[in-house]
Amino acid sequence: MIEELLLQKYGQRDLLLENHNLEKISEQLKSYSKDGLEEMRMKLSIEETLSSGFTPYVPPSCDDPLYAEVGKESLCKGKIGCVIFAAGKGSRLGFSSPKGMFPISNVKKKSLFQILSEKILYAGKKYQITIPVAIMTSSHNGDKIKRFFQDHQFFGLDPLQVDFFSQENLPYCDEKGNWFLDGDGKIVEAATGNGDFWHCFYESPLFSKYKSLNTEHIFIMSVDNPLVLAFEEKTIGFHCVHKKDITASAIEKKELHEKMGLYAQKDSKVYILEYFFSQGASFPYGNAGDYYASFSFIERMGKKKSSLPLHKVKKTIECMQQGKNQKVIAWKWERFIFDIFPFADVDAILLDRNLGFAPLKELEGPDGVAAVQKALLTRDRNLFSSLTKRNLPENKIFELSQEFYYPTSSFIEKWKKKPIDCDYLT
Repeated sequence: MIEELLLQKYGQRDLLLENHNLEKISEQLKSYSKDGLEEMRMKLSIEETLSSGFTPYVPPSCDDPLYAEVGKESLCKGKIGCVIFAAGKGSRLGFSSPKGMFPISNVKKKSLFQILSEKILYAGKKYQITIPVAIMTSSHNGDKIKRFFQDHQFFGLDPLQVDFFSQENLPYCDEKGNWFLDGDGKIVEAATGNGDFWHCFYESPLFSKYKSLNTEHIFIMSVDNPLVLAFEEKTIGFHCVHKKDITASAIEKKELHEKMGLYAQKDSKVYILEYFFSQGASFPYGNAGDYYASFSFIERMGKKKSSLPLHKVKKTIECMQQGKNQKVIAWKWERFIFDIFPFADVDAILLDRNLGFAPLKELEGPDGVAAVQKALLTRDRNLFSSLTKRNLPENKIFELSQEFYYPTSSFIEKWKKKPIDCDYLT
């Protein structure tokens, strides 16, 4: 059987003894990248280190009025597409569904998916365009996410403007490279990270669809940040004026050892370093996790048919061992989207983190539910005051519709006069 040959080829003879029904893992084995499996074996005993010569990168601001003008023109011409990274699980939130389905808003308890979808919806209405959006899932949550969108009528979006595509998977392994089986006799595997975007998007039918729509730039955002500054005119303008392959967003770190990717430079190129390589020392600016990528760059990289390097990260997983379901420490293999930076013309612009950064990472703590909801409330209050020159009562919880973030002049005029008689303003 081909399954037996593949298991033997990749040093998994023990699985032949444990798994009497190899048909269960047949599709998994066929889906794995042979290059990825070889790279796993090669890197298993290699400790990743950071090369020398990196210095802190100080990102510029984008306050030139020209940027806003160019960005608005690009939006009005329908040149911007959108991708949402949504392969994440809700396990750190104590949530059994995909993270994007977690209810987070203060009043309506909108999910992360709903908030981001409504940003796309109201940005489209403001600029009188239809913004195509592709949601990158995994094989483990893709069907559930599709049903979630269908059950909620795509949150007002046209179903034809929403597409889904998936990351790849690779098996977890132990220190010796042995894989694991779950209680159903299947290989314990995980999606290989947001670095899959570059080749998975290019190789999917979505690439041709977006090309036919004359898309020139893709805005990439993570599902966990409900405060993301999506379709910001100034940022798009900066990206277009300077003809960058990638324009990323940077924020000033709150503290030295805040866990986030760090902006650095070397040989006049911009990099993002994982925080565990540098320990955060002397790198004051962190990665906000959203990017503009030129469509021509995506095509150029796709044609090269080369994938980004794999990195190994320790995780606790559940698997079957000695006939029992047990928790073990295993290596998970990931690709990082910013590993493409050395091959691109990249810059990063500095954002005010209070305006556009409140990622939901955990149930409690600095990136927990309460912290994110507080950030959303503060931003809503400040935005309402800025637009209407009125203040919301300090002793009440409010929530703004995402339309406030993409307002027309008539919408602003309405709210300059309209009574504030409810806790959800729309």
